[in-house]
Amino acid sequence: MMETIAFFDLETDKDSKEILDIGCIKADDTSFHSNSLADFLDFIVDQKFLSGHNIIKHDLKVLFDRTRLKVSDHLKIIDTLLFSP
Repeated sequence: MMETIAFFDLETDKDSKEILDIGCIKADDTSFHSNSLADFLDFIVDQKFLSGHNIIKHDLKVLFDRTRLKVSDHLKIIDTLLFSP
């Protein structure tokens, strides 16, 4: 079985931390673009890996504060910030 991965980015309001936009693309080229957190969670429900740039210090904090989403054996995190010089 091929591992599944989704690359995402959240845009939030600087002051209120309201989610303004979520963009995501999966390895199979399906994509998501909306500000609906519930729809985003449905989109990534079958993914093994969640990846993005600086997601540990920003995007995941927002997601974890607003949902039951957690890092687990079923969801691994790849933050590309850690790979950049």
